[in-house]
Amino acid sequence: MIKNKLREYRTKLGDSQTVLAKAVGTTERVIYAIEAENQDIHLSLALKLAKYFACTVDDLFFFSDENSEKDSIESIFHSLPGIDIERKISNAD
Repeated sequence: MIKNKLREYRTKLGDSQTVLAKAVGTTERVIYAIEAENQDIHLSLALKLAKYFACTVDDLFFFSDENSEKDSIESIFHSLPGIDIERKISNAD
């Protein structure tokens, strides 16, 4: 599972979800969902957030453990038509 430190970074600056959302061009609802880890984040928004906090995307978002990373990759491949997930994973190992 992908975890994040978005709330930690935001509260260090003293920003509300509304202020952060406006600054990066999204809604408070999206910020709330990301902080609650209920929503995947688009790369463009992840980059905007990293720029806003003057950090890297890796500082904000990370896998909770190695098994979660593999699970996340599997779910991405399963969502794509015509991808042989078993072949992709065995080649990655």
